[in-house]
Amino acid sequence: MYRQLRNAILAFAVAALANAPLQADEQAELTEAVTVDHAVADAAEPDGCTTVRFNITNNSNRVIQLLGLSSDLVRQPRLVARVAPDRSVTMSSIGIPANDVLELTPSDLWFESCDLGGALRHGDIISVKLEFVGWSTPIFVHVH
Repeated sequence: MYRQLRNAILAFAVAALANAPLQADEQAELTEAVTVDHAVADAAEPDGCTTVRFNITNNSNRVIQLLGLSSDLVRQPRLVARVAPDRSVTMSSIGIPANDVLELTPSDLWFESCDLGGALRHGDIISVKLEFVGWSTPIFVHVH
């Protein structure tokens, strides 16, 4: 019983910390320590689907949790991971360890959206916001 109570308290504490907003200086520190590059999306019609891929480098000394992305054009994106040649799953988030890189460009991990708010044409540049636990940052995505 003690172990169950301890685990429940730990789960509550982790949930509370994960949902706590960062202080302004903590957010600025993370925004400076996290870089995003190679951000690309597939061209698509308004009713079609697109994938959004990029690399995130976490130069901070803490794990950061990527929750998703948001944009006026890329609606309801979902983080997709290929777990077998013929099977993919949707993930609610993914952690990026301190001083590590999360590669969504060549990997079996990407954001996907099939309810676009407009056409994405080759050469377009769209603005999206990456959503992390406690903070967000805007990036520009090139359409190929």
